[in-house]
Amino acid sequence: MLTYKYGSILENIEGQDCYVRQIQWLGFKPSEVQNLPVADNQYIKLSNRDFAKIRKLRRRAQALGEQDVIVEVSAIFPCINFS
Repeated sequence: MLTYKYGSILENIEGQDCYVRQIQWLGFKPSEVQNLPVADNQYIKLSNRDFAKIRKLRRRAQALGEQDVIVEVSAIFPCINFS
């Protein structure tokens, strides 16, 4: 979502302005998943690559001041070391 809202990091380096500032989140937020009637055995385990992407997402959200994204990622993955 941050890529659509702010453009990709590569586009920023190249000076391209491809973004949609008014984008809004549709559907469930990650923090709402725990309220859904989904059995624990239905979830797919995250890979190391997934965790790396989550860390990268949180760092970019912090740099952009996207507090809502930081809260969502932190609420779902409180045990991840984001440093």
